[in-house]
Amino acid sequence: MQNDLTSKFDEFYINYLNKNKEIIIKNIRRKEKENSEYILKIYGRGEGQFEVFYDLLYKVLFGINYIKKDDWGGGKTKQYLIAFNNLKIFYSAYNQLVIGNHDEFLILIRSVYEALIAIIFISKNPERADAVFTKLKDGGVEFNITNFITQDLKLKWNEYFIFSSKTHFNKIKVVNDLIDINFNKIKYPINPVITDFDKNLFETGLNQISIVMLLYFQLTLKLFISDENEKFLNDSMIDDCKQVIELKEEELGSHNKEYLPRVVEEIRNIIKSINSH
Repeated sequence: MQNDLTSKFDEFYINYLNKNKEIIIKNIRRKEKENSEYILKIYGRGEGQFEVFYDLLYKVLFGINYIKKDDWGGGKTKQYLIAFNNLKIFYSAYNQLVIGNHDEFLILIRSVYEALIAIIFISKNPERADAVFTKLKDGGVEFNITNFITQDLKLKWNEYFIFSSKTHFNKIKVVNDLIDINFNKIKYPINPVITDFDKNLFETGLNQISIVMLLYFQLTLKLFISDENEKFLNDSMIDDCKQVIELKEEELGSHNKEYLPRVVEEIRNIIKSINSH
């Protein structure tokens, strides 16, 4: 039965290729390669910086496996697992950005951003840690990311349109295309599967990467590293992390987009306000 089904799939595959000499996925990959080569040529230094910063973040989070956790409660364990499990998604987001897939980047980076906000929520509400995974429906505080950001943290990050929730099912791109079609800026046929490099979108994405990187390092040092357990990590790692934080704060703090320096200060205030235990 299985062999017969496999033969049918093979037959369809061969017949389809005989009728269609051009396969869209090959064109997508060709365009992604073209975008990536161009981005690396123009922004190669940024690529190298991300690789080094990401490597450091990975090694610190991996090293935390081996530190003493005698004083860790369930909330701290959940925070660590959220941080480490979303590191791969952070890489995937960056990878989508450098191959020119900005819409996919927005969807993935939003996921990482929500994970880091969930970590902050647990610090503020340690007895409600499970609320970041499911609705507890017991009359207590629930995790609503929009309300938590605007009401509890008193941030205007939603107004800055960074990490917008409208990335779900790619609403931003759909709405933009609707507007462009209605105002005759674009006409049918459309082809959103093949995307060209967009300088403004790419550089906005780099800013989002920097914000997430800064928040990741700040939370990692605040929540998981103490004077007592530093010795379980490479001696220079913590100093390197602090230097990355300084570099990212300087980069974003001197940016000409006025909301970015505010975000740096707001992240500092968040870190000061959360309990490391």
